[in-house]
Amino acid sequence: MLTPTEFRGIQSAISVEGVQVVRIHYSADPAKDPDTEAGKIWISKELQGYRGMDDPRWRKEMEVDFDAHGGQLLFPYLLDNQNSLFVAPYSVEGLKLIAGLDYGTRNPSAFEVLSVDYDEKINIAYEYYEAPKKAIESDDEFRARKGYKKLCAAIKACPYFEGLTIYADPSLWNKTQESADSKGLMSIADLFQTEGVRLTPGQRGRDFACYEHLDKQLWVDPTNPLLTISKVCPWLWWEIQRLRFSDYGAATQVNQNLQEKIVDRDNHAWDALKYALSSIIRVGFFVGCDMT
Repeated sequence: MLTPTEFRGIQSAISVEGVQVVRIHYSADPAKDPDTEAGKIWISKELQGYRGMDDPRWRKEMEVDFDAHGGQLLFPYLLDNQNSLFVAPYSVEGLKLIAGLDYGTRNPSAFEVLSVDYDEKINIAYEYYEAPKKAIESDDEFRARKGYKKLCAAIKACPYFEGLTIYADPSLWNKTQESADSKGLMSIADLFQTEGVRLTPGQRGRDFACYEHLDKQLWVDPTNPLLTISKVCPWLWWEIQRLRFSDYGAATQVNQNLQEKIVDRDNHAWDALKYALSSIIRVGFFVGCDMT
């Protein structure tokens, strides 16, 4: 996963093989940076033949967005406003803290902690994201390094764990797990409880409602956002830039309305955020916003 560096337009990462990978975006060149006069002139010339910067061809060729033809981005303005949205971590001591957990058996699990300050501004202050499956790793090897006990240990290592309310998918309360002491079936939530991690049922679905609340409320002005993501949460920042609407094919769209559905892919941190954010909305932090 490539993450932004201190230099505009440059992202870097270390591959699973230990190789340094660097991606240089055109905005790294002041003569092509859209925030400069020279860059604006360059952009206007380069956009000739495209339907704007949201054109899938532009996004694939110029923004290195390999999924550009898979549907419209939920939040196409994130990279242009990353300085205000993806921020340096700061102290959240004394603020209200809640968390969301997306538990995966065949996919990575994700854990996101949100702080809410006295002006009802939200900061994603902490995350734990299980290392994704490696290309050289079998399914059995991947599952072997996972498991609820390892995840619980990671959650308890969070500096904000004590007293934290953790919202999760309500399906985790289904009795599907054989107990080791022959007490009958247990739920995954029960197993977490035995490890000292108490979960609270969140709301299933809500993807589109959370998208609308972010887009129309918290990020209505992305230069002055009401929700920020700390740079200690790179996986959420990576995922949220890739979230797309599930669009019909070009021929079908002629006779169909656009789908109000989000592609179910690379969304583990997003799901964790969704459980926590939905709980904030539900208990009335945001007055006057209909999320039904």
